[in-house]
Amino acid sequence: RIMVREDLGEPFPPGTLRWTCESAFDGLRDRTIVVPGVRTDWIVAVHGHGSHDDQLFTRADIRRYRLPRMLKSGMGILSPNLRDNAWMSPAAVRDLHGLLGLMRAEFGARRFFFFSGSMGGASNLYYALQHPDDVAALVALGAAGLWATVVILTGYQLGLVAGAIGILIGLAVRKGSGGTGG
Repeated sequence: RIMVREDLGEPFPPGTLRWTCESAFDGLRDRTIVVPGVRTDWIVAVHGHGSHDDQLFTRADIRRYRLPRMLKSGMGILSPNLRDNAWMSPAAVRDLHGLLGLMRAEFGARRFFFFSGSMGGASNLYYALQHPDDVAALVALGAAGLWATVVILTGYQLGLVAGAIGILIGLAVRKGSGGTGG
């Protein structure tokens, strides 16, 4: 449930919002950054270890190299804080699943493309195993930690993760560029 909606303004892209949401799991309040796009596809960018929901917008290298391409795609961007920790706990999995439901309800989101690095990449892999129907494609850049190894091996057996790693957002954009919807 969204408790507070706030327009972030500069230096964030125009229309960027920060939501404070209450977890349906345990009532914890947490924040997430939302950049509405012109398509029903969304990029989910989970921050790395030691960072927060604003990493995509405030860390110079990521802001310079990843953010412009994401914005150019026309996809919306969801950058959740996930309990201020990049380690995907069961509560964080439930929170992210709830956030994707909010994106569907608020913006008509249809597909989610997970694109993160380091511990955020490992979180993407773990989430994809828990909720494969939520993940249209996944890019885990330098996925960190033991979870990444376990998830990749398990995902390979499921035919989910191994086929999705390495898919670039650009491929998804080209595939869906026939109109403004999907």
